[in-house]
Amino acid sequence: MLNLILYGILDYYGIQLLYYWFHRWMHHSSSGFLYKIHYLGHHKKDFPINKIVKMEYSSNSEKGNGGWFETGGEIAFGIPIMMMIIISYKLFSFSNFIIFNIALGYNIGIGEFLHSSYHLFSNARNHPEWLWLHNKISKYGWFKQLQLLHFIHHSYKTANFGFFDMTMDKIFGTYNETIPIYLQYKLDKIN
Repeated sequence: MLNLILYGILDYYGIQLLYYWFHRWMHHSSSGFLYKIHYLGHHKKDFPINKIVKMEYSSNSEKGNGGWFETGGEIAFGIPIMMMIIISYKLFSFSNFIIFNIALGYNIGIGEFLHSSYHLFSNARNHPEWLWLHNKISKYGWFKQLQLLHFIHHSYKTANFGFFDMTMDKIFGTYNETIPIYLQYKLDKIN
């Protein structure tokens, strides 16, 4: 049993490591269409600093809640997720494959939910996943701290690549709590 727990912890941090470098790469023009979808699309078009939070996740909310399939997330993150699942199936024993995919599901589920919530006011009209849970957690201090770190990520192209776990940012020197003046001005208007 201890081996399974240790394997789950290693999987979790291995996924965090892969995600960190993949996300960091998407912030460089060398990633091509991923840079266009993620950095230029999500950071500059969908959620620029002057519109970092909204009442609805997507301007296309009348067509749906504005989740992955309206923002390019299925391409930017879905393809590497599918690759990780296939590779883990080929490389791991069946029990380790299951543990790996539980850790992967945890990372995806928590990361996607929190990321969507970061970009919404606490009294948002919709949420791509669960509005009721967003309404509950968005008032907590730990959530506001993670949200602030994500806003700093949108401010600086080279900081805070984790969605809810900043371990890799701390290890690789990209963790940043410095709030730029223009973001502080926006935060004062939000709060």
